[in-house]
Amino acid sequence: MPKHKEYEVTLISPGLIVDTLHYGPSCNSWWISRPSEKRENLIFLHPIRLNMKTLVTLKGQDFIIEVVKIFSNYGQIPGYICKCDGIQGELCESLTAAVNSVYKKIFHTNAKYSGPAVMGKLNIWVLGIGKSNKNEWNFAGTGYKTSFIYIYQKQRCVFVQELEDDCQVTD
Repeated sequence: MPKHKEYEVTLISPGLIVDTLHYGPSCNSWWISRPSEKRENLIFLHPIRLNMKTLVTLKGQDFIIEVVKIFSNYGQIPGYICKCDGIQGELCESLTAAVNSVYKKIFHTNAKYSGPAVMGKLNIWVLGIGKSNKNEWNFAGTGYKTSFIYIYQKQRCVFVQELEDDCQVTD
């Protein structure tokens, strides 16, 4: 049985793994560590993907959460924007603060939700990294490959993204 309530989360946009963020000087801000539910002493790292958007329903209202890049004294870190029913919250450094501030505006209550819980458990694996000079591809190139498992239309699915030799994006 999970320690925290699990919410049904829908992926709107998978976002991007950005080499300079996820593997650069501020990389510790772009990964979440979560212990394995099946094995003790095993911790998985999950990327916080730039421009990732998810939807979660809380008390019958749809909340959309988006990951953006912000600049802080610690470098480029994830920022979070939460929207619901025409209300957009302020840009927050904390996912929990972003969700709870919009929730409070809508329901006029101080209920607390765990940001990572309402963002969902989205496991993404980077299988290969390729480089290019194409800014529009975030400098990814031949050999870039990533995948994630997600529940889509009540089916567990594996989504794979890769750039092949002819540099076409395939899904």
